[in-house]
Amino acid sequence: MISYTETDEEWGQVSDKDVLATGTGYTGSTQFNLMTTPNGNYEINLNIRGNVESQRFSAVNGQIVLNAFPGIQQIGETKAGLDATGDWGNYRANLNLTNGSPTHFYLHGKQDFFDTGRTYTHGCSTEPAQTVLKTIFKLDPSGVGEGAKNGRILVNVSGK
Repeated sequence: MISYTETDEEWGQVSDKDVLATGTGYTGSTQFNLMTTPNGNYEINLNIRGNVESQRFSAVNGQIVLNAFPGIQQIGETKAGLDATGDWGNYRANLNLTNGSPTHFYLHGKQDFFDTGRTYTHGCSTEPAQTVLKTIFKLDPSGVGEGAKNGRILVNVSGK
């Protein structure tokens, strides 16, 4: 489950009435021994926004991969014809530590879930329906968080 309903020192008490959206997804893979997103609190920085033009790709072990991005990003086909929506869906958000540092964990969609039934990730949390992602992508950063946390939302990742 992906939501924010936990208490955090920096954020204060967060209650169920503060939950914007919840979604169900999956992370990692036991079949392929892939890492999962650790359970816990993260923040998503809405102040750092990228569109399709912000996508950057690299070749890693003979495969084209989407480069890191520290905020929220829209995914789609680039002018060069590269398209990461199969693995990433239409949106992705970096799950920053609550001190603001980026991680290599993301919350993202996954079109491959619908197209090919692919139900594994390489350590990220995927929410194929993108309910949470669509909700947070519409938020005005100036309307969330206070002080040092302006433009940031708290996200709790929990599961088995």
